[in-house]
Amino acid sequence: MISSILGFMTIPFLGWLSDKIGRRIPYIIMNTSAIVLAWPMLSIIVDKSYAPSTIMVALIVIHNCAVLGLFALENITMAEMFGCKNRFTRMAISKEIGGLIASGFGPILAGIFCTMTESWYPIAIMIMAYSVIGLISALKMPEVKDRDLSALEDAAEDQPRVVRAAQPSRSL
Repeated sequence: MISSILGFMTIPFLGWLSDKIGRRIPYIIMNTSAIVLAWPMLSIIVDKSYAPSTIMVALIVIHNCAVLGLFALENITMAEMFGCKNRFTRMAISKEIGGLIASGFGPILAGIFCTMTESWYPIAIMIMAYSVIGLISALKMPEVKDRDLSALEDAAEDQPRVVRAAQPSRSL
């Protein structure tokens, strides 16, 4: 609950930051943070020798970086990434396929791997792998801040075309 309450500050802050400096840099920072923090934070969480307050701080940090931080950037970035012609379809496909793999099969695979290895390491590796995929995507994507949302083409395409209002015909 504490982490989610702090998320009420994390999410608007990252939205504001991405409005100021662009979408790519915060995305790169959040994915890099998730990669770097996954191993140490999970090791603190599972180690019973740490004080409960230390474990709570580890949970809050990893939740705000790896989950809420990326969530804050995801929706606005994806809306600007795709052209208006197919925006909803492409956003839905991107989000749902990623969600199916990470959230659908992820816990099942984590359970299988953790049972096989009798360790928490597979969970950290999965978080880092997902974050590496996000980082590569962020490095390859064009900057989309302030992109014209009426452009037909996706941000990765060369020549954006803008949707124009229909002109009334001038019949004589």
